[in-house]
Amino acid sequence: MPGWQAFYEKHRENNVIVVAAAIDIQGAEAARPYIEAADAEYVNLIDANNLLGELFGLRAVPNTLLIDEKGRFVGKASQQEAEVWAQTPVGAPIEKADPAPATSLKAVEALSRALPYDAALHTLRAELYEREGEAERALNAYERAVKLDAKDARRRFRYAKLLLQLNRKKEAAEQMKAALKLDPKNYIIRKQIWAVENPERFYNGGIDWGWQRRQTESGE
Repeated sequence: MPGWQAFYEKHRENNVIVVAAAIDIQGAEAARPYIEAADAEYVNLIDANNLLGELFGLRAVPNTLLIDEKGRFVGKASQQEAEVWAQTPVGAPIEKADPAPATSLKAVEALSRALPYDAALHTLRAELYEREGEAERALNAYERAVKLDAKDARRRFRYAKLLLQLNRKKEAAEQMKAALKLDPKNYIIRKQIWAVENPERFYNGGIDWGWQRRQTESGE
């Protein structure tokens, strides 16, 4: 993160925007110490649902993703490649896209009643309940979705996040481990399991990279 602060200071006059996203299933408070230690002035977000991993096919961190002035994904890059890209003259002004229509919870509830065996609909219903702050209803919807389709790693990861929010860490870890079995090369999921089960290796004064390396070498 200190490297990106220096990058931001160097290029912000060229209208380069830096946005950092921490993929941490335990939420903003878990990632906050690292942001504060870096004294970061750029925007920092939390991605507790691993949306970036799903969208860009990421299975490990960190990554640098370049987005151009029109909001188009350019590609993944090293920090050196980002330096070159940041100095490229800006082209046409940004074209604002029309906002996507909001998904109606009532409509999704009606559809899930009409199609009771559609796991995707129950997952969407769970996500909308979460958005409304209805944790128990979201939990029931996730449970239904997982029973209908047990082979979706994304669904199990989202379910685990809600279980963590409800302080059900053991069940959350079980769901993440099930997700990892479905996607064994996904080190984002693997590291979230490590962080939940071994918080002292991540959140007590820094990340223990040596321990992580040993875990990887042993196949844990």
